[in-house]
Amino acid sequence: MTTPLPVRAAQLIKLMLSSDQAGEVAGAAMALNRVITARGMDIHQFADVVEVALANAPTLVPLDDDCGDWKAVALFCRQHRSRLNEKEAKFVETISRWRGELSEKQSVWLGDIYARVRGRR
Repeated sequence: MTTPLPVRAAQLIKLMLSSDQAGEVAGAAMALNRVITARGMDIHQFADVVEVALANAPTLVPLDDDCGDWKAVALFCRQHRSRLNEKEAKFVETISRWRGELSEKQSVWLGDIYARVRGRR
């Protein structure tokens, strides 16, 4: 079974941007080109898709550091769920759909998660 293009492309891009090994970066770049070509695209078409997707993406970085915009903070944490444990991921997923306001306890916990995800704790 072939991995869907968005999933495979994301894996390779993460590898390219996170590795400090030149050979690994080059290998991931070449693999990304092979994956894109196998799906009937070229790198320019792929870059156009990425550009449009990013232009239409919600803001992923919260506007403030005090979690006043908690929905943006929750979205940021959700986008980085790979850094969360199972309990935190479930909490962030649940409050991402929340329509009301957070309790004090929820706000503090979200702030703690956010600080850790951003590397401040």
